[in-house]
Amino acid sequence: MSQMRTTTLSDNGCSELDALLQTRVEQGDVPGVVAVIANRERTLYRGAFDTPADAIFRIASMTKPITSVAFMMLKEQGLIDLDDEVSRYLP
Repeated sequence: MSQMRTTTLSDNGCSELDALLQTRVEQGDVPGVVAVIANRERTLYRGAFDTPADAIFRIASMTKPITSVAFMMLKEQGLIDLDDEVSRYLP
């Protein structure tokens, strides 16, 4: 089982995340995992279990995640609010 990790999270947090992801792979829930947690400044966690860290994955149906990120960026800029009525932006 291959594992690669680069982190700036606490050792305890990384260990727990490593254990969770490794367990899911061992139980057959997923064939392999590559996980990355980042903020604006840096990568906080990177882990790979039973697959190379630079593996290429097919990603389908990305509309919801992309829309969610765009919405949260607008929220962060104060241009939209979670409690706004949809009719304020769409006819």
